[in-house]
Amino acid sequence: MEYKKLGNSGLKVSSLCLGTMTFGDGADKTMSKELYSLSRDRGINFFDCANVYAEGESEKILGELIHNHREEVIITTKAYYPTGNNINDRGLSRIHLTRELEKKFKKIKERFNRY
Repeated sequence: MEYKKLGNSGLKVSSLCLGTMTFGDGADKTMSKELYSLSRDRGINFFDCANVYAEGESEKILGELIHNHREEVIITTKAYYPTGNNINDRGLSRIHLTRELEKKFKKIKERFNRY
């Protein structure tokens, strides 16, 4: 696998990025795990997700799959699309992005507290 620097971040990512839009929507957990494992076996360390993919299920599945090797992968995400009916539940405003991150951290904390 060829790796490239991601902008000015200093991070090195695989030249291929696996999109996870179908995780939980078209690809069940078993198929998602197989896709993820095949990509990792081939050197992919770069994964794309979004808060609206499969109504958040894609993020949950990806989170479970990377659990044992989180430091080895790079995840991109998007938070532009609406997540509610409030006028500020969409877009790239600071408040929307902050709220979405806070929701994710809360879910992550709840998930890790179960272990």
